[in-house]
This record gives sequence, structure tokens and C-alpha cells, in this order.
Amino acid sequence: MKTQVELLFAVLLTLAGCISPASAEVQDLRAFCREGQTFLTWQEDGSDWYYVYSSSTPIKNVADRKWIAKIPKGSNRFRFPHLTSYKGHAAKIYSQLFEGKPWADRIQIESSLDSSKSLPEGTGLFVRTVKKNAATYYAVTSGEDAAIKASQNALLKTVDEQTGLPGATLVYKEKNLHYFVFFTDFDVWNADGIDDHMHGYAHVFAASIPEVVATPAPLAVRLHAYSAWGGVFMPYSYPVNDGVSIAMFDYSLTWWFGHGESLKNTEQDSAPVGKVVNYTEQRLMQVVRWVASSPKAFPAQIDGSRIYVLGGSMGGSGTNHITCKQGDLVTSGQASKGYTDWSLSNELKPYVANNRVNVFLGDFHRKYGKLEDNNPTNLGGKGVYDVLNLTSWVSDPEAKVGYLETANGSIDGVIPFWGLAKFWDALEEGKHPYSSAWAQAGHASRLGSGSPMIFHKLRSDESIPAMANASCNSPLRYGYRFMGRIEKVMKDGIKIDNAITHDIKGMTLVVGPSGLTKQWFRIASVEGDIIRIAEGDLLAFKPPVTAWQKSELKRKLIREPTEKELNEQADKNKTKYLVVDGDPEGTRNGHIAWSTSLQNFDKNSSDDDIVDTEKKWGMSFRLGRNQYFGQWKKETATVDITPRRCRLFKPAISTRVHWENWDYSNAQEPAKVAEGDVTVDQYGLVTVPTFLIGNKGLGNRLVLTSSR
Repeated sequence: MKTQVELLFAVLLTLAGCISPASAEVQDLRAFCREGQTFLTWQEDGSDWYYVYSSSTPIKNVADRKWIAKIPKGSNRFRFPHLTSYKGHAAKIYSQLFEGKPWADRIQIESSLDSSKSLPEGTGLFVRTVKKNAATYYAVTSGEDAAIKASQNALLKTVDEQTGLPGATLVYKEKNLHYFVFFTDFDVWNADGIDDHMHGYAHVFAASIPEVVATPAPLAVRLHAYSAWGGVFMPYSYPVNDGVSIAMFDYSLTWWFGHGESLKNTEQDSAPVGKVVNYTEQRLMQVVRWVASSPKAFPAQIDGSRIYVLGGSMGGSGTNHITCKQGDLVTSGQASKGYTDWSLSNELKPYVANNRVNVFLGDFHRKYGKLEDNNPTNLGGKGVYDVLNLTSWVSDPEAKVGYLETANGSIDGVIPFWGLAKFWDALEEGKHPYSSAWAQAGHASRLGSGSPMIFHKLRSDESIPAMANASCNSPLRYGYRFMGRIEKVMKDGIKIDNAITHDIKGMTLVVGPSGLTKQWFRIASVEGDIIRIAEGDLLAFKPPVTAWQKSELKRKLIREPTEKELNEQADKNKTKYLVVDGDPEGTRNGHIAWSTSLQNFDKNSSDDDIVDTEKKWGMSFRLGRNQYFGQWKKETATVDITPRRCRLFKPAISTRVHWENWDYSNAQEPAKVAEGDVTVDQYGLVTVPTFLIGNKGLGNRLVLTSSR
């Protein structure tokens, strides 16, 4: 028989069991709507998961309701700083990026530089992107059948929800860097409603805003490379020193696109199956659109006609993609050594055994799925490798493509060279504006097209020319290229490390390729592993000694190297070769300039200004100096010109347009040198073929007149 003490203890335990659930309920539910998003916070009760409900009527119970979101405990903290999917050196870099950073710990939804405003421990958070205007009740429970207590875990009043461009909150400032917290669409990031995306949907971006900035200011969007995360947040603006720069992280190195919806770890060996979502692209463009709208919460006014994107390697790949796909917003992009076609297969084997076409194909498989599966995307179900084939995309004249300055290295063993010329051909087929270059450069150095037109001084509210078939272009047939080691040098050829089974007769051989090597040889024949040249003496040929090689010789010798020692080094350079189906370096559209408001041939004259009216269009062109390849060797060149981004000049399809070429080499006495008529094509575009351009004075002016 139990004593009275034992009975009392048992009663207390029973009461404790009854009281505990009541005291461990969600409390203090609060909500507000701001810039197209509804924010819910609550006091957690120690449970692992929390269920969010919404309704147009007061929520009195949840027994017959389906939750709209399942939120884990600790939702007041960012998820991306705690990724564990990186290994080795990458893991070390990643952890250092966020260690001790006040903006990378607890989430803050109130605009303040006071870090104490961040959400305290035990606070739950859910942010919902509003899809339509509504008056909505919300409730949050820690169980799917938990009780509802009005004003405690259920709202007594509706939230007035209004759609809008999702915004961001300024939470930290360091020098010119401003750090903002923002939220992407929960429903996209967590399609099943369970908040378990490996990156989370709460993010951070940084904006470099100089103290003295033009108003309105240009905006540069910087995309970091695969292993260059450390310097992504720079306190100074680049390249628009008179404007604003923004940057963010591509957490799982998705090449600024996205990854498989089911993916939980990007280091897994097996390829994801099912839908691929452009998470990274969406996250980036959400910020760009918000900043470009010059919201009150952003400390600078932005010129929406000057939105630029730039990056190298993975960042260059992202720049190619964003500029080609987001041309409705992006004015122009400068892509250094980036992908243009993710779908290239290593099964092509177009050269010799030691050359791969697509070095990162395995990485793509881990993030997007296998090439042969071509998993569907959220972009109308289109296959991911079709989406990431920019050559196919830009061949469409109706695609919204910004001005693209793009460049690659012909001795870059990291990013594909294969098919580059076909990408440029496709840009011309689609009549899109671009300039490109390729150089005898590896992967490390930065490279642009060298065009006299500065990409971050173009405006999207001014017409721009799409140019094709320029006579001042350098020859590159396809982008067929392979490299290797030379085993023996002969007077009329070289013996290489692998036999060649392809016909490369007539292609170009470079011995000792580098940015200084300007003498090339035409291939006459191939005999297994022997490449014969048509003319020249390879034994007498001395590949240039680079500045780095000279400095290394000087360091080792502790003196200036002699001519003999430099010649010996030159002979050592004859250990590598390059074969390419055209010039090993060159440019397309990189010798032609046109006069704009920010790059005016003559600021004191209106003769070279852009004219864009309903019945007339005019633009002045001139041959200019390329940064890498100097002046075009002739005084004139011809090019096909198609006006793009016309604001008023939009002649009707199938109508005739009259064109004139005015020679302004002597601006005081301009002379009409050619004229003709062309028909507006099915896309409403007007193309003037073989337009002659000179290099003197104000160049040549193209004038179009519509009868409309």
C-alpha cells in the first residue's frame, strides 16, 4: 500500500504531465506584409517542427486543414553558412567566409545596423511571397492536430497582403559595403512545403556604394568564379567606379544556374533525377530587379538603363547565360572565359586522347543530372542541357539578349573552346549585338573582346547595332582545337605525343603558344604523330620568352640572362604545341565603334548622335583600335548592320526601308557614298548588308528612312 507521500508524488507527476503540453505551445504569433512578402514570427515551444496554416476566414482549428509550410526549429538562423557539402580546401575557404560575420548568423527582418535587432533564440520565422492580393488569417502550431488559441498561435486580424517586388533589409555596413538580407520564394525553394532546402530561402547580398556616387547610378553585378569566393564582397565598386556594384554567393557552385530539386548534397557521386530548378538565377535576378527599381530601402538611386553583369570562369559562364537570357533587364555583360554550351560531351573526342572537350561535365552531372537524361527544368519543362545550350538560344531573333562582350583562351584547358565560333555565328544568325575575342591565354588571366566600345558605358534606352559578317573579323571556323607536348622538332614539322586520326590539313600550328607568339604555321599534312608544315623552318624558329620566364631566369642566375641563355629558354619553349582551325587569336566585331551618348565621337557635334524616331534611324560608325590586336590593317571594312533596341523606329513587317551611307571622314563636308532599299523581315528587323565603314573623322553614318 502506497504511503501518502508516494501518492502525493504520483499526483504531482500526473499534473506535470498534463500541464507540460499546455505550457509548451506556440505563442506570440505576429505577422506583417512588406514589399510583396508576408513575415510571420512566433515563440517556439521546443518542438522540432512547426506547421503554418492560412485561411481567408478565422482559423479556429486545424484538424481538417492542410498546412502550407512545415518549418524546422531554429528557423531564425541562416542555413547557407553551415553547408557541409564542401571538402578539403573548399571547405576551409567556405568556413572562413562566414566565421565571425555578424550578418551570417541570426536572421534580421528589421532594417537596422543594430545587430541586437536580429531574431532572438527560440523565435520561429516564415516568409511567404504573396501571389495575389488578399486578406489572410494565419496560425502556427507544433503539431498537425494541436489546439488553436486565438491571439496566441492564431491571428485575430487578417494580414493585408499585397503583391509586389520582394525587397531586402539593410542589416550591416562596413566601409562602402552594405549587407542586405532577402528571402526568395518559399514555394519554389520548398515545393513540398517542407523547409529543408540545403541553402535555405533566406540569403544575403552585398552592395558597394561609394560615398560620392552619380545619381542615378549605373549598376554592376559581379559573379564570382568557381574557387574565387573570398573576394566576392569588395568594398570598392568595379568596374563602374562612379556607380554601385552588387555581389552574392553561388553557394554550391551551380554555375549561376541552379540544381536538381531533390538535391541535398552537391558532393554526392550519384546524379540527381527529376526536375532541375534555376534557383541561383532566380535568386540573383530577384535582387537585380529590386535594386534596379531604386526602392526607398536602397541607399542609392539606380539608372535602370545601365545594368551590367561581369565575371570570369564560372562567373563568365553565368555572365554569358544571364546576358543572353535576361536581356530585358541587363544592358550588357562582359564574360571572361566562360561556358557557352554546358551540353558538350566528352564522347566527341575530336582531337587526341589527352584532350577533353568538357572538363566540368562530371560536376554538371552531380548538380543537373546526367547529360543523356537531360532532366526537365522549371522553365516550361525544357531539358536542362537544352536550356544551357546558349548557341541554340541566341539563334532566335526573338530572344531577349543584351549586348555581350565575350572572350576565351585558345590555350585554356579548363573552359571549352570547342564550338565557340558556332556560338558567335548563332548570335549573328539571331541578329544580336556582341563582340568577342580569343587569345593565346590560359585560364588564369582576365580577357575581354578588346572592343573600342566599353560595355559598361552602353545604355539600354539607346538603340544598339547587331553586326555580322564583318570583313575585319579574324578567321576561326568552328573552335576545333587541341594541345599537347612536342617530342621532337624537325625543320618541316614536329613529332607529338599522340597519333592524330582527324584531317587537320590547312589548319594552324603554333609552336610554343603564348600571348607573345605571333608567328604561326599552316599545316600541310599529318602522318600519324608527325605534323608537317607548308612552309617555314621550325628549327630556326624561336618562340618568344615571356616576361615571367625572364624574371625566373634572373632570379635563378642572380643577374640578367645573356642572349645565349634567352635562346636556350626559347628552345625549351618548343615543347608545347597548339592546333586550331583558324587564327590562334583574334576578334569578331572588335574593331568597330559606334557613337553613343556616353561614348561620343564628338561631344561638341550632333552629327554623330543616335537618331531614333518613327520614320528615321541614324547611327555613326568608325573603325577603332582593339585593345589586344590594335588597328585593323585596312582603312575600311564592311559589315552587316541590324538596329536593335529601337524605341520608336519600328517599321512594319514586309515594308521597304531606304538606307544611306554618309562619309563623315571630313565632318565639314559629309558625302553620301551609297544608298539602297531593304525589306523589313518577319521579326520587324532591318538589316543593311556590307555597309562600308572608314577609320577617319566621324566615320560613316547609316541613315534609315521608313515610309510608314
